[in-house]
Amino acid sequence: MGKSYWALWRKFRIIPPVQKVKLAVKVLLRIFGIRMPLFIGGYDLKVDEKQKRQDRLIAKNLNMQKIADTRKITGRMYARARYESNRYGMNNLVLSIPERNSNVKFPSYIALMTDYLHQGGLEEVVQLLALEYQKRRIAVKVFCVYQGGRIARRLVRRHITVVSFYGNRKKFAEYLSVNRPYLVNTHSVSDFTDIINKQKIPVIEVIHNMYVYLTPGRIAMERNKMHDICCYIAVSDCVRDIFIQKMYRGSLEQKHRHVVPICVIGNTGRRLSKLQKDRKQIRQQFRIASDAFVFLMAGSIDPRKNQIGAVRALSILTSCISRPVALVLAGAVTDVEYEWKLRSVISERGLNDRVMMTGFQEQIADLMYASDVYLVDSYYEGWSMSATEALCCGLPLIHSWCGSGVELTAGGRNGILIDNPIKNIGSISDISLINDMHAGINENMEQLVSAMLEMIEHEPYWKQKQTEIAAYAHKHFSTEQMINQYLAVYAQI
Repeated sequence: MGKSYWALWRKFRIIPPVQKVKLAVKVLLRIFGIRMPLFIGGYDLKVDEKQKRQDRLIAKNLNMQKIADTRKITGRMYARARYESNRYGMNNLVLSIPERNSNVKFPSYIALMTDYLHQGGLEEVVQLLALEYQKRRIAVKVFCVYQGGRIARRLVRRHITVVSFYGNRKKFAEYLSVNRPYLVNTHSVSDFTDIINKQKIPVIEVIHNMYVYLTPGRIAMERNKMHDICCYIAVSDCVRDIFIQKMYRGSLEQKHRHVVPICVIGNTGRRLSKLQKDRKQIRQQFRIASDAFVFLMAGSIDPRKNQIGAVRALSILTSCISRPVALVLAGAVTDVEYEWKLRSVISERGLNDRVMMTGFQEQIADLMYASDVYLVDSYYEGWSMSATEALCCGLPLIHSWCGSGVELTAGGRNGILIDNPIKNIGSISDISLINDMHAGINENMEQLVSAMLEMIEHEPYWKQKQTEIAAYAHKHFSTEQMINQYLAVYAQI
């Protein structure tokens, strides 16, 4: 039941006020035994039937022609991403990262700040920054606008100061006046930036995700917050592009608009050590056929991650080839209704023996070394830490155009970049996005299946490249490089 409430709370936070009221009413009706789909968009049987017809047509087309040249798809998508970076007058906003000595000293401590510090990718990045600064003997503190949690306790055990303010603006202002930091590096905070600005302390905000899900009210709040920010750090080119498109749409040419420079600093991933178990043992542990070609998706069971799209693609794939294939879904359930729909799609398509749902896996390296391809078909992401870790294990990617897809696939070097499941993802409203995700819109289905076929058809090629892929990830997405770039931006500000 706890997971159900948490999933509802997550949805409640991102939907607009009118939808909040509707959701609350539906929850109350359930108390009286009246069950209605909790989220707009729902799961319409007519949509299901339409998707099945589309899938049959895709399978027929692929069986009638040769496997699509997905490397051409990758090249086209990479060119598109480079083109996107020059739209909306972005060249006037992009801040280059200066070359600086990594041993730069600061006259006071660096404050890292987030709303909560319990768990999640954003919180993991804050933890990484704090620990790395501590290693370099840079004074650091972590501020929580509201409260800490598991990661906060972990940092305290490592002798890093974590201060929670529980939304108390007066307490925060008093603390800053007595304990003045050199700068505050905020991570998607919802409040307090105006207090920092009034005390003339520089604020550097990190944009961790594509802001496609923001309501008009939230976008207005972010625009107002811009006046408190002196510099943005986006975690990828795609994240930067979507942020500028959302925040500056139609207003860059207006001279009165407050413009904040943006630089891009990618995240890193953990270097997962190779385990003592061999590939065969790991597959036996998770009941995966030894001769199956395995696609792995790791992440919360949630519409944003689009596991249903991957299941549909697997269904089409099995009708095109005779080789055994499997899909492993590793992640905790954060949306119970989506999990119900996912399990029903798996069952309806006769894939119960081909799709494994393992739940959250602390030792994800086990599954990565037992798999052949890492799959990300999300609607939106920030920087995918798990996909970066997969590259460090030598696993090639199939990645939709979102988050760090361009950087991680590297123009086809490390895998295949395909279109976003919603091709106009940067232009649709928050309502349309939620509707489309819950309805399971997948405009990239044929590309996805073609990419999966290409990976199977050229398995020896991608096996041979595993060492090269791992070396590329360790070189380009290292913790050392990330920290040096952050410190360079701090010093410049």
